[in-house]
Order: sequence, then C-alpha cells, then structure tokens
Amino acid sequence: MRMMPLLSVALMSAVCAAAASAQYTRTETNAAYVPRTGPGMSLVQPQLPVSFDDTYFVVPLPFTFSYFDRTYDWCYISTNGRVTFRSGNATSFSAADLTAPTSNMAVHNSMFVIGTDLMGYPQDAARSVKAYSETGRVVLQWQDVSFFTGSRTLFLNFQCHLHSNGNIEFHYGPENNPLGLAESPSFCSGIVNVDGTTSFAGFGSVTTLQSARPLANTRVTLAYAGMLGNAVVMDQGLVLPAINVVAPAANVPVLSFGMHAVGSGGTVTDLEFQHASYFSNGDSVTLSLVEDTAPLGQYNGETVIATTTVLNVNTVFSGLSLGVTAGQSRNFLLLAGFTTLGRNYFQTTFHLIQALSPTANLADFRQYQVNFSPAPMVFMSFDQGVDTLPVSQAGATNIVLGSFDLRLVKNQQPRTLTELTFDLASAGAVSAADLANMRLYQDRGTIGALDASDVLLATVAAPTSVNVITGLSIPVTPVGDCYLVVADLAAPTGNVGQIILIHLQNDGIFQAAARPRPICNGATSVVQIWPSADSHLTEWVALPGATDVQAISFTLRALAGTQTVSQLAFSDNSGNGLAAVSSARLYLDDGSIPGRLDAGDTLVPCTLALGAGSFQLSPTTPISLSSIGETYHVGVDLGAGGGPLFRLTYAAISGSFSTVLAQQLLGPTIRPTGNGANGVNVSFSFFYQGPVTIHNQNRHILGTASVTARGTGGAMPIFHFALRNSVCGRGVDPNTLVEIWVEGSGPLGQLDPTDVMSYGMGTWTGFGPGSMGNLPAATTWNLLIVARAGLIPYNETVPGPFTMQFAGISGNEVRAQPAFAVIPGFSWQVNRLLSAPSGPGGKGGSDGGCSTGDGNSHWPALMAALAALLAATRLRRARA
Repeated sequence: MRMMPLLSVALMSAVCAAAASAQYTRTETNAAYVPRTGPGMSLVQPQLPVSFDDTYFVVPLPFTFSYFDRTYDWCYISTNGRVTFRSGNATSFSAADLTAPTSNMAVHNSMFVIGTDLMGYPQDAARSVKAYSETGRVVLQWQDVSFFTGSRTLFLNFQCHLHSNGNIEFHYGPENNPLGLAESPSFCSGIVNVDGTTSFAGFGSVTTLQSARPLANTRVTLAYAGMLGNAVVMDQGLVLPAINVVAPAANVPVLSFGMHAVGSGGTVTDLEFQHASYFSNGDSVTLSLVEDTAPLGQYNGETVIATTTVLNVNTVFSGLSLGVTAGQSRNFLLLAGFTTLGRNYFQTTFHLIQALSPTANLADFRQYQVNFSPAPMVFMSFDQGVDTLPVSQAGATNIVLGSFDLRLVKNQQPRTLTELTFDLASAGAVSAADLANMRLYQDRGTIGALDASDVLLATVAAPTSVNVITGLSIPVTPVGDCYLVVADLAAPTGNVGQIILIHLQNDGIFQAAARPRPICNGATSVVQIWPSADSHLTEWVALPGATDVQAISFTLRALAGTQTVSQLAFSDNSGNGLAAVSSARLYLDDGSIPGRLDAGDTLVPCTLALGAGSFQLSPTTPISLSSIGETYHVGVDLGAGGGPLFRLTYAAISGSFSTVLAQQLLGPTIRPTGNGANGVNVSFSFFYQGPVTIHNQNRHILGTASVTARGTGGAMPIFHFALRNSVCGRGVDPNTLVEIWVEGSGPLGQLDPTDVMSYGMGTWTGFGPGSMGNLPAATTWNLLIVARAGLIPYNETVPGPFTMQFAGISGNEVRAQPAFAVIPGFSWQVNRLLSAPSGPGGKGGSDGGCSTGDGNSHWPALMAALAALLAATRLRRARA
C-alpha cells in the first residue's frame, strides 16, 4: 500500500476561443554525457512514507517554463523516467504508446525520457532522482535506476534538461550491467500535450513502444517554437508550503492558480471544484475564491469573488466574469475554512474545471501536505502481539488488553490529550461484562508488561462496550510514550471467547486496534486450538509427489481438567480445492526441531476422510489433552501430477468438550511446483537467531542462499518474511528492508564492493522481497539475505524492538533443496537506532514486486489507508 501526498489538487483546465498549439523541432546528435554530482536542488516529496518505486518529487523551476500551450513554474519528476505537470501521472509506471491523439490520460501533459517501470535506490529515491539548477536550465537526472521487472541488476543513467526558452533535451549516459545479463523491456520516449491531441517523438524518432535503448552520449533535442492562437490558459501558481490546519480555521489557502492570455485572451464565466465529500461525517467546509495580490500565495484580505459552503463532491462558482486580455496574467487563491471537523481529512483532492471549452483538458496540479484535522494529529500504534497469546482464566488480574504508543505525526504542533475512548469488542460469548476494573497506565518499566514502575492514569471500575476515559493530561511528543490498558476478570460467568480493545476517538488520532485477547471466564469443558508458537511459514514450494509436506501446525490444550479430541477437520482457504493432495497424516511435534515436521515426530494413527475441498482426521485412539499444550503437524502427500496451490485452514474440532476457543488458523500456501526440466533450484540457510540492532544504514547478513538454473532456467524465488511481534506498537511500521545481494568476486558470505544489490522490500507488510526476474541457463548465483533499516515515516523517531520471522519461499518452477538448514519460525529481534555508518556500496534496488496503478482519483483509498495505519501502508498490487 503507498501513502500519498496530504493534498492532491487536479486542475481541469480548458482553453477558450481558438485552441492554442505549439511546435517542436526534433534533432538527434552525439554529445558527451555529463553526470551531475552533489545534492542538487531541494526536492519536495509529497509521499509518506518515502518509497523507491513509483515515487516522485515536486521540482520548483527557477523560471517560467513553456510546454506546448501552457506555462509552469514547477514539475514532477518520477522514478519511472518521466517528467509531468499532472500529479495523477506522477506515479504512473506503464510504458505506453504516445501517438496522438491518445485518450490515455496517464501520458497526458508529460515527457518520457525512458518511460517505463523503473526503480530508485531502496528507501531513498532521492539518491537516484535529483534536480540541478544551472544558468538558463534545470537538469533532471536519473542515476543508477533499474527496471522493475527482470534481474534488477541493470542500471540506467539519463537526464532531461528543461531550458528557459522552452527547449527540451534528453541526454543518455552509460549503463552499468555488472552481471552482464541481456534485458530489453519495452519503453516509450517523447512528449505529449495537455489533452493528448499532440505528441512528439523522443529517442528512436517514434512515439510507439520500443526496446532498443539509446547508446551512451546520445542527445535528443526538442526545440520549442512558441504558442499560437487565442486562449485563456490555466497555470499552477505557487506550490504552497506544507500546512497542518486544525479546526477552527478560516481563509486557509489550499490552491494557487493563475490565468494568462494567449493571443487576444478571453473571459472565464464558470469554475467547478470537485473534492472529497464532507457530507457523510456531518462536516462542512467553506470555499472562497479571491484574486491573489502580492505577496502571492497568501491571503491578504483580498475581496472575495465567490464563496459557498460545500458538503458533497463538487462546488460550482458560476456567473463569473474573469477577463484575461492580450499580454495579461491574473492570479487566484482558493481558500478553505471550517468550524468543526469530525474526522481527519488528509489527501483531500480538489479538481478545478473551467467550463468554457467544448472539451475539458486535464492539467493536474498538486499542493504539498495540507491536512485538515479536528486537532493536532497523533499516531497511535498497538502492539501486534504474538499468535500464541496466553488464555486469561477465571480469577485472572492485570490482563494486558493492549500495549500502545502515542506520538505526534510529523510536523504537528504539541498536544495534550484529555480524553481517550476505548471500545471492548468481543468474539465468542465473552463481553465487556466479563471484565472488571479496567485501568490505563503509562508504561515506564518493562515495555508491554505491568510492573511497579508503571504510572496509573485512570481506572474504569465497571467497563462497558464503550469506555470514555476523561480527566487525562497526556502530553504527546514526537518521541512518543508507551501505554498499557489492563483489566481483571469479573466473577466467573462460564463465557469463552476473545476481547478486542479498539480505540474509537477520532479527533485527530489515527484509529487502531489491539490483537484479540483470549478469555475463558470460568468454563470447564473447553479446548483451545491455537497457531503453533514455533511454526510461522506462510509460503512454501514442494515437488509434486512429495510426502509429508508440512501443511498446518497448531497447539491443542484443555483449559481445565482433561479433554479428549476425536476428530480434526481442515479445509482449503485458497479457493482452489485440494486436488493436489493425495493423503494426509497427523503428527505430534516431539522431534528434534520444534515447529518443524521432521523424522523424529510421532505419527498419530488416524482415519482419513479426504474430500475435494476439505478432509477430516479421526484419531484411532482419541487424543487426551491436559492444561499443558501439545503441538501437532498435519503432513500431506502431493499427487505425482501436481495440482493447484492450496492453503489449509482449521475448520472444526470435536471430542468430549463443549466449547472451542480458537483463533483463525492458517497453514502455509503450498505450491506444487518445481518438477519441470526448466526452473531454479534453491538452497539456503539462516544463522541470525536474534537479537539484532539495525541502524538507519548499516546492514546485517541474516543468511545465504544459492540458486542454480535447471535446464534453460526460470524465474527466481520469492523469499517471505513476517512481522511477528512489536512491543508498545513501535514495530508495527518498522520500515525494515530485507535485501537480496548477488555475490560478486569477493569473499563469499560477506558484503563487499563487488556484491550487487538486486532487490529489497520493507517487511512491515509481512511479505517480500519480490522476484529478481529470470535466472539464465547454466548460471549459479550466490545470494546474501540482508536486513537494514529504511527511513521512518510519519514521525522523526524510530520504532523500538520487534520480531521478524522467516515465512517461507515461493515461485513458479522453483525447487527448494531438501537439505536446507532453515527452522520454520526462525526469527530475529530487531531494535531500531537512529543513525550509523553507511553499508558497503552497491547499486539498484526494488520495492518488492508491487506497485500502484494509474488511477487519478486517490482520496477514498488514501483516507482508508490512513485510517488503517496499524497495517502500515497498503499492499500494492502484485505484478507478474
């Protein structure tokens, strides 16, 4: 999931009178490529958290730049090899046909040097994409960017020069291909006007897709011939500074734009703004239009031209008479005001449509980081917990319902919380009535546990479903503090289930929820089935015909007395069915490696009833359970012919008990693959069992792998890692990278300057990194699996300790060697520190195999993503 700018503004602009047009003259020559060095211009990046795939920056231009029939004082530079004046295109990644006329809005109002899906340096796109202001021009530079697809070890260098006279130059530099792989993804090159009616070719002298890249020292020049015709043209005004607007507020500038005349000019009579809906939350925002006088970009008490209170998704200012005559320019501000707000409005999107043209031409302008909120915004993150939480039984006290962190979102003013509201949701028969004496503490001692150092802040003697805790005085800082909510069990009720602590208050605080806490309040005939503490595989590859593939692992225990289990049922969770499964067996996990099905585990004799989408295992002798839990594995045999991937989930359990206390229980996704003559063989080992301290830049080698092509080779594997635990919620969004490095000619097993980074991914999502493309025939690569810290989103501090675990391997025609030294559930504790020396050199990077689409209306998804920050950023769509 990628976090978007905090205000995106799209300007629908139309031309009155005769349509303006422009001409460019194209020439291609040889010219020495001159890489720019140094920090370059200060780039404004309207993305949080910082990414390295589909990332873009706002570049203020030191001169007014003419592009076709419009002028601009800024542009967006994207990691994807394009420069655009339309924010909706800044994250676009697809290579596309630029031939005019084109209705593909993703290419409108944009320049494509090498336009395709490219990536910058992991977690630091500004290292790959820079801007340099020079006399009479701005140089936009892409350094060591790589293709998203393929090996990600081919690195490109190129530039786009924007001249003050309107000329555009594409400069192409040398490529770096340390592994010598041949790759030729398609790309586009050229420029397209605001509505797609005119385009000019760049490299290759074609506007269609091409794959033969330019040689080093190639230069393409597009000489600008000027504007023609009569029109009124909308222009972006100032890029307004980042602001955080807290209710109540009045006359806040949210959009700066201008109008200038081409030829004899014209008159604007109607302006329509489209924006987020405030209706459903009962909020209203007043929009006002004023003519902007010096100093520009500020409200200086100018006379209001039009004003209205908006609720729904559009606002129309009609009956205007805004004349722009020959040689004239006029500047305007859109102002916003509101008295109260019931929710946070980030990424509020405004579209301005000028209603004079028979067709509306999209020229999208974006302001940077304008936040509307009821109060200074606070980021609340709950402890993720672990899968195997202890059951709280009758008489229990000091049950930790939630451990969480409160800290200010970046760039917010200080705030003191006087009230917090918590909902006690339930699953099963338990409810808030099963709890007594709920208490809020500041966590001063051992984080995540109640001890004598903790400070009691409030008590709720009789918790209900909604609990408003008032009379607080909690100062919230950028560094943040940890807090605990604990409770005692009330008198035994016999109820069994789970209590979920949910934060409900929405006045500038991100909503969040703790993990469910299992509760058995006095019931005696109860069995618990829970995920195994030692086995956390989520993906696995297995050869068709393989036997005893570990398909699901779990712990069974009786919560009181002795209970017996007579049958266990499992079903497919993938929707593909179990056609690949030919048999299944149950094992007691008492072998040499806890959490892993191995030769030492004890077979539990069972009768198997195998169906198309589920099966039941009935022990010949019912399993006797006590309060000491025991772990079991289900091993499955795969048919020789293979079959679709599948994933087992717990379906039912029966026996002498009356009640089951269960959490959603999933095994790894099993991919029957790797039996073809062509593909990749993989062996690997991990040797970091934790803890590890990760600084912002230094790296830790977690393990090694070796990949060897079978036959003609095939797609590289995907390694998976997952966040398992984070005390105080500070590891919820750890932004830690797992990188894959291809070892070079230096010593094996250690990072050195000959090693090449191919890809990496932030592991807060629980997945990644993605594939490295295809491994060629007769090739063996040695890989280093490395962890390092990325940049921290939303605040300037760093998270505390959290636990990561190896979660498996996947990939089509990938064969995992049987003799690997991996313990499922292997983990390392990570503690983030602020800074440290940089790691060894290397080039390239990746985002882990996901990206956003080319859509233009972002705000609904963005609001939902921010409201669910506990899950950190959205999982961006997977691409082949």
